[in-house]
Parts: sequence; C-alpha cells; structure tokens
Amino acid sequence: MRKSILFGIFSLLLTSCGGGGASNESPSPEPPAPEPPEEILYTKVIDGYVSGANIFIDHNWNLIQDDGEPSAYEDLENQRYYFYEEDFSSIDNWSVTCASERPAVAEVPVGAIDSERGEITSEYTLYHFPFFSQGAGGIQDTYTANITPLTTLFFPYISSLMENTEIGVQAGCGSIANDIAEGVINEVDQVLTALTAEFNIDVFTFYDDFIASGDEVKKAYAEKVVDFLQIAFTVGQLIEEEYQIETRIQLDRLIVEKILSNEEFETVEFAVFSPATVISLGDEYLQQTLYAFYDVIANSDGELIDSDGNVYEITLANLKANTTFLIRDMVYSNGQIFPGNRVLMETVERPVVGLERFIHFGLFQSGQEYTEAKINEVLRRMAVYRINENSTSSLELFEIELRNETNPHFIFDFETIFATRDASQLEDIYNQVRDLKREMSLISDNRIYLYPTDRQSLRRSNWTYLEIATDDGVNISCLNEGTGVQTYGEQAYEDCLANINEN
Repeated sequence: MRKSILFGIFSLLLTSCGGGGASNESPSPEPPAPEPPEEILYTKVIDGYVSGANIFIDHNWNLIQDDGEPSAYEDLENQRYYFYEEDFSSIDNWSVTCASERPAVAEVPVGAIDSERGEITSEYTLYHFPFFSQGAGGIQDTYTANITPLTTLFFPYISSLMENTEIGVQAGCGSIANDIAEGVINEVDQVLTALTAEFNIDVFTFYDDFIASGDEVKKAYAEKVVDFLQIAFTVGQLIEEEYQIETRIQLDRLIVEKILSNEEFETVEFAVFSPATVISLGDEYLQQTLYAFYDVIANSDGELIDSDGNVYEITLANLKANTTFLIRDMVYSNGQIFPGNRVLMETVERPVVGLERFIHFGLFQSGQEYTEAKINEVLRRMAVYRINENSTSSLELFEIELRNETNPHFIFDFETIFATRDASQLEDIYNQVRDLKREMSLISDNRIYLYPTDRQSLRRSNWTYLEIATDDGVNISCLNEGTGVQTYGEQAYEDCLANINEN
C-alpha cells in the first residue's frame, strides 16, 4: 500500500540522518479500518417495490428537497432505501425521532423499475405522512416508512396544516417544524381512527407493505392510484413550465372512502397548485400568490375529461376552459390581530363572479369557527361557519348573501382595508358579522337587512333553512338533507326550528 511505502522511506531517512547502524524495530501496524456508519431510517417505495427512486425526508414541511435534505441510498438486495446520520449535519438538533416525524417523499422518475409492473414510463411522486402508530424509527429491520400510493392519499386531510409556513432546513427540527409535526400526527391519527370506526376495518393497514402481506386488493388499488398520479404529474409539469413555479398534486380525498368501501372508480378528480414563496410585509403579515387548477378530472386510460365525460387534449388553454383556474393573492397574519383571530385577506379572479375579495377571521383549525366577509361582482356575503373534517355532518354554516345592488348594508371598503390592514377596521367588520343572529329562534331578526333577491340560510345537522326576500315578503324553505324532504312557508320554519340545534 502507498502508506506503507511512505512509512518505509521515512524510516530510512531517519536512519541515514542518525549516522548509526540499521534499526531492528518493525514498522507500526496500520490502524484498523473505521466501522461503517449505521444504516438508519429504512424506507420502502411500494407499488411493486420501486428501484431507482429519489427518496428524501422533508424536514421543513414544504415537500421540496432543499439543500441539506439528503437523498437516501438504495439497498438493491433488500429492496429498500436507507440514510446515514452524518448526512443530516445541516439540520440543528437532528435526531432519528425528528426525521421519523416528518414526511418521506419518493420521486419516481422515468426509467425506474417497479418489481410488479416493470420500467416506469411516466414520472410521479409519492408521500408518507407520520402518525402515532408508525413504530420506532431507525431501528434495524424496522421500517420508518412504507411510501405507497395509499399513504399518498392522506395528503388532502393534512395539507392545510402545511400551508403558510417558511422554515429553513437548518431549523427543520426546531419548534415551528415540531408544532406542525404534532398537528399532522394528531390529524392523521384522528382521520385513521374515524375511518376505522366508519368502515369497521383497520385502515392503519394503509401504511403496511401490501406486497409482503400479499394483499392483492390493496395492490390493485395502488396500481390504479399510480396511473392517476402519472397523468396528474403530466398536468403539473405543463403548469410549472408555463408559470415557472413548483406544483403539488392533490387527489380527491373521497378516493380513500371508495377504496375502504371496495368501490370501483374509473375517474379521479384532482387539483394542481403551487406552494408559493412567502414574503414578509413587516407588520405581522405575510403574502403569497397561489396558482391553482381545481376540478381536474382524469379517467383510467390516462386522459383528461370534462364534466360531461368528453376527452380533451392536455393543453393550458383546455385546462383553463375545463377546470377551475384561479390565481389567488393572499395576505395573512402571522399571529392573532385581535383576541382569538388571525386574519386572511384574499383577492382572486373567479369564473362567473369576476374579481372577488374576502376576509377570513379565525384560528384556521379544523373544528373551529371561521368568520367571513366577502364581495364580488354578484354579491356581498357575511358568514360564520365550522368545518368538521372527520364528521359526516361536515359543515355548519350561517350566511347572508346580499344580491340587491341597492342594499345599503355591509358595504366595506375592501381595497383600502387590504392596503392598510388596519386592526381596528378589521375588528369592526368581524363584530358586525358576529352580531348577526345565527340561531333559528332569532334568525328572523336579520330580515331587516334583506332586500328583494337577498337571502339568508342556516345549515346544521343535515338540516338547511333558507329565506329569500321578495317584493312581497320572504320565501321560506326547510330541507332535511338526510331524507331529501323539503317543506315551505310557516311549516318550513317550524320544521327547522324543531330540528336545527341551538349552539
């Protein structure tokens, strides 16, 4: 070895300089080779077992591989991927526990090999989100993540928890990233628990290795989901090239329920949107612009279809014509602007209603109330609502829509408010909306705000009460959404009074 040769030359030089006889000492033995680093965070990518994917752990919750977030190494023999601890040196206070509480992302390129389906001919991306029952991370022969098409389906349930964040990779194990992790883990666990109760099966098996278990049903569903992800990825690439942005794909969450019900599905609805750069405005507010294509529909043949089932070519013009295309300019508070409320102000160009501005007040957490004031070219809307994402009665809503242009009530200078972000004006709007009567026993008090064509409604517990003002008075209806039975007039008022619970 070169090291031994150098050592011998060095010994000869010492001997010649000493002027004495030859040395009888033997060369020192070479130090033992260092132990190889321990493999940690074993991960599998499964449709079949996928070889050739790029795997990374997204420590800062933006689903993008940033500098400092290393790619995994591949163990071809065991059909899995792994990391070394030393690769995470860019992240402060890094630990295996921190990494196991972050999303694992698999980018599957053209040319990767699926053990069941052969060579991949269209790119796609898969996600694994952490949950309470995932087991210990980093222990030999215990997989931190099985990244599959089925685990990817849980993205719509937790995507809102990952919005409006800007975390540097170095802080990927810091308090803000840990708070998001706690929220995601809680939400995923609640979703899985609720679905388990609803469908009477263990939906935690969505996170299993269905190839090893021989579950042919889950394998078939996974293959179908990948087919849809591939067409969605193609759409995403087109949008990225046009607007020079990164995009995310979100499949309709109803697919999970269809799979659990063993339903066949030949079409999938999805959205493609951009996680935009967040800009600080320096006054407790942040700003970002979001590009989004909602209501995109694909069939099982890898084609895009319109709402009538007609196939159309994947072009930007066709997407705009056959989906809901929005450019959303959002300004939102980093904290509470007044007690109990953060603020989101948004400007968006929408089909039919044109330019729309609205303000949302709340803490923006599932199960809590939101308050809204909105104006567009068709109406002014004041609303208070709650979205319970894991409940069959998913929406509780009170709203007033003023469609009569002569109505003088609730006229707010949105343009000025958006520019100044004055806290007292924002709180005044919030209080005006909250002062509206939002219970059946008092809702008729709001009629003083209604001009002909204006309306108010209250929805709760599968019952919907609606009043529409006319020149002659008010038309009333009450709908039982469970049975489809609808009544009118005084009977409608009595029916909804008896069945819409007071909060």
